[in-house]
Amino acid sequence: MQNKQPAVLICIYTCESHKPFHAEFHESRIGKYLDTFTNARQIYVSANPELSTPRLDMDQLTVNTVESYSNLCQKTFKMIRYCAERIPFDYLVKMDVTSGIESMNLNPEIVNRVSNQQVMINYLKEIKNFNVDDMNSDYTGWRRITANRDGVERWAKLKDVKINYVKMLGEGVTLTYYSGKCYTISRRFAKYIGKYGDDLTRKHTRYLPSEDMLIGRLYEGFSKSLS
Repeated sequence: MQNKQPAVLICIYTCESHKPFHAEFHESRIGKYLDTFTNARQIYVSANPELSTPRLDMDQLTVNTVESYSNLCQKTFKMIRYCAERIPFDYLVKMDVTSGIESMNLNPEIVNRVSNQQVMINYLKEIKNFNVDDMNSDYTGWRRITANRDGVERWAKLKDVKINYVKMLGEGVTLTYYSGKCYTISRRFAKYIGKYGDDLTRKHTRYLPSEDMLIGRLYEGFSKSLS
């Protein structure tokens, strides 16, 4: 029997100020490559605190929380929980609409830019070629990061966000995770996040507001739950 290609849900992060980039994203190398996925659905993801519950309108998912950089943990958690409960998929790819904007990605003044789009496309090729029967990874990404306290505090200063690294991770602890510019999670990991991620999401939002690090922390718990 031929292996079945997985259903991929591509969640493209955007916001009101990034809506003008949508057309440029789809005309970019990354956007055009995503269009070659044969068993995939693309949706935009934004946030609106005036909503009482998440709302999906065609290709637009709006989650019920504040749209701000310091609140991305909540946005990500609510997005993953909703998708795991309401949308069929085998694997969920989270990426930023700015990942396809060359002018932003090559600007040295922009923190955490994507400086090599071909590397991301090479990663997406791996996702496209996965099949349901032989893929055994629940969490992968285009760029793996290992962060320590000094690095995280430098990031916080550049992003102008307040953190309490020791309260969240302790002294001398490193954290491994994938860049939020583009990562992939399995359905079973997404369901774990939706079921068990609320408390850690609240803590990260308050003390270490990095959605990338949040997913890395949740994966540690998910991995332990499998053993």
